[in-house]
Amino acid sequence: DLVRQWTLPDGRSRVEVTPSGDPNDNAAMRAFARTVLAVEPSATEGPISILEARRTVVIAFIVAGACALLSISILLWITLFLRLLLSYFLVNWIPIVARQTGMAIESAVLAVAMLNLGSIIGCFVIGRIADRRGPAVVIGVSFACGAVAIAAIGQVGQSSALLLAVTFVAGFFSIGAQLCTVALVASFYETFLR
Repeated sequence: DLVRQWTLPDGRSRVEVTPSGDPNDNAAMRAFARTVLAVEPSATEGPISILEARRTVVIAFIVAGACALLSISILLWITLFLRLLLSYFLVNWIPIVARQTGMAIESAVLAVAMLNLGSIIGCFVIGRIADRRGPAVVIGVSFACGAVAIAAIGQVGQSSALLLAVTFVAGFFSIGAQLCTVALVASFYETFLR
């Protein structure tokens, strides 16, 4: 039985080699593993298996971290692009809606001004709340409220006062949340990556 454990089917014998250095010293174990692998590249077990497992785990963590960073970066880039597109469309769409409902051009200009005023105030308020409650949830809820307010812009009819109020709310939530998204991006990346 002992002969079978140490002899391979093709007649070769198995050999057990142990390090002479301290088994708790990582540098000594790496040197031992390199020496053994230089003589027999197919050697396994002991320090060789531990070092290979360590290398596999480290590489897996590096790959997972890089994939996560890349995925999050792409999502943030898309978010930042879409937020600029939203601002552009709102600033150009509000006067069109106002004119099509028969409002004066002055009301349309004031509505765009209210959108921008709401965004400035919204940025400060949403930013403060995001500092206390966590930015991802607060910004997400703000975008959802902004979407409802933007949908309401098309439903104001001929009321200039209602248009001003709804555009203020739309600016507060949608563009205010957009401005806070920039701060979220800055907090996500380390300084050397920005």
